[in-house]
Amino acid sequence: MRAIGDISLLVYVLGQYFLQRLGLRRRPPEVQKYYVHGLHGLDAMFGWTRKARVRGAKHVPRHGPAIFASNHIQIDDPFVTGALIHEISGGIRPGAMMRDDFFKQIPRWVRGVLDPDEACRLIGAAQISRQGVTPEQIEQFVGLLLQGGTFLIYPGRTRSQMGLVFEYRDWIRSPGRTSVFPSLVHTRVPGLGVPVVPVTRTYNPLTKRSCVAFGQGLYLERGASSAGQREFDYGLVCAIADLVEVNAPQLLSALLYLRCLHGLSLRAGTDELADALRDIMAAVAERNPARMLDPALVENPEREVEGVVRFLRKRSLVQRTGGRFELNCRAILSIPASNAKYGAQNPVKYLANQLIHLRDVTGPVEERVLGRSAPRGSIRPALAAGAY
Repeated sequence: MRAIGDISLLVYVLGQYFLQRLGLRRRPPEVQKYYVHGLHGLDAMFGWTRKARVRGAKHVPRHGPAIFASNHIQIDDPFVTGALIHEISGGIRPGAMMRDDFFKQIPRWVRGVLDPDEACRLIGAAQISRQGVTPEQIEQFVGLLLQGGTFLIYPGRTRSQMGLVFEYRDWIRSPGRTSVFPSLVHTRVPGLGVPVVPVTRTYNPLTKRSCVAFGQGLYLERGASSAGQREFDYGLVCAIADLVEVNAPQLLSALLYLRCLHGLSLRAGTDELADALRDIMAAVAERNPARMLDPALVENPEREVEGVVRFLRKRSLVQRTGGRFELNCRAILSIPASNAKYGAQNPVKYLANQLIHLRDVTGPVEERVLGRSAPRGSIRPALAAGAY
């Protein structure tokens, strides 16, 4: 009954908004007044919290100020993460930082009925210009923190199209400067600490479910130099990567991709592939006991392998002959354009990319496929060497 009431109220608020857009109402509805009911209504409709498994809930602050810094793997990330933060904290209403050109392609006639930028601002988002952030845009987030508020940020280039934790391109030199916000807070109120909580969402395309992991809050050293702030920003990306939960689609995709890359055929059944994943998981646990593994993968690798193979067969990347699997290496090694269709065009490469910078995972995969030891380590040495 509560869900029906919340959804009914949500419909009412949307109706008030459309009346305002059509000129039949003077002001837009006070969305924040209906925040909790609206959030519960949307959550009931889309199943954000129902379809997510949480790790590290103890690291979610129960009050602000705080910044939640996350990877960006799905378009609904702000809603999923925001709903979980509100539920776990018992009431935090996190805002969200978003770029102001996200909806620039929407036709003008559509904006006459629904202005997505205005709608996002009404529900708590604040916008910035990626190519020319102004002091006023920065100040709105600093002011929010000084008032004890919280917001979600997706550090520059963590919006993933190719599956990578951090999307680097030739013109990108460093991650977004999350450190600027606690640094500016320190100049205003020296004794006020602002935790930056790393958050990582790992999405399983087979089950359509997610793992959302929260890490321990990071604090910028007061009076940190430019070099210190830069180190903090790189360390934040490392912390986000450290929270990736390895699942069967990722791990099997990495194994299959590496076999194709080295021209190795595959004549194996479910049992052999499941045994390979068991060996890889054991090696990962030895190298990095903190690395999170999907419980379903640990409990029943055979079932997970079957699911992944069905997923890949539908996309003509794997074929089954007499109970054994063969690879379509030409398709698996194809390089799609770097856009939002990347994952649909080559899901094997997209899923393997989610692990590519995690040396504690890729090392055991290489050893299993190539039969030789790979350098031990994690994502941190790669960042320190500038390989990210």
